[in-house]
Amino acid sequence: MKIDWSGFLNHKKLNEDENSVYRGFTILLIVGLLDLIVVSATLISLEQRWPFYLCLAEFVVFLILIVVHRKGYFKTARYSFFLLATALQTMASLTHGKSSGFDYLFFVLCVLPMMFFGSRKHYLSLFAISMGTYLWVQYQLQTVQPIIVLNSTFPLYWNTFVTGSGLLFILYVFKRSYQKSQDSLKRQNEEIKFQKEEIESINNNLEKLIVQRTNKVLEHEKLFTEYANINAHRVRSPLARILGLLNLIELEKDREKVLKEFLPVLKSNADELNDILDEVSRSLNAVNNSGDYKKH
Repeated sequence: MKIDWSGFLNHKKLNEDENSVYRGFTILLIVGLLDLIVVSATLISLEQRWPFYLCLAEFVVFLILIVVHRKGYFKTARYSFFLLATALQTMASLTHGKSSGFDYLFFVLCVLPMMFFGSRKHYLSLFAISMGTYLWVQYQLQTVQPIIVLNSTFPLYWNTFVTGSGLLFILYVFKRSYQKSQDSLKRQNEEIKFQKEEIESINNNLEKLIVQRTNKVLEHEKLFTEYANINAHRVRSPLARILGLLNLIELEKDREKVLKEFLPVLKSNADELNDILDEVSRSLNAVNNSGDYKKH
């Protein structure tokens, strides 16, 4: 049967940030399994075998928690792990005494839940349980003699190393998360600054464009006024002559004189008026076309 190892590091129901926490807890369980292997290698040499068998039982429970966590029971698996780890460290501390260093791990168990729970009631309750248990264990170690004294100093050094490494890892994760948040804020500020500069640039360009369009409109109005004034005088002259000739034609009785003298002059003035109107039309179209071309 092929095992889907990707399911231990990513869960399809979780987003990217939640999967990061999911992977972290899976790695924590794996580290816990490795720690149990090291501790079991020390306990196997004892005459009393039950501490070794207890480590084996804990090893099996951790494997079950990995499966439960993968099935999607995240809070149950995580809360159970910390409760179990607290109970086992309590038993190990009271069994082997302060010289074994098992009580040091309570400091890691107090802080570590903050990395895996979003709700304060979960990690604060685990903090209270771990810290309260640690204080109770310290009191008991002063009054109760250990059941099994370890001849080797390796557990003390190992538990000290694990505690220091765990605290370093916790601080590193929080520092990395803080730095990531600061970098994200910095990028957002840079984007906002860039967008602000773009908006200011657009506003400046719009102001310049409005001024240019306003000046162009005023220029066109001025040109139209000048053309209107100039062409009004130019049109008035041939029009006045045509009106005068029409009056003379009405008064003239000699039709032959009208045809020979007045009509040619009337036609000449009408052609002149037509040429002036064509010129005015072309000039106005040229102004409009010039404005449309500059808009494009």
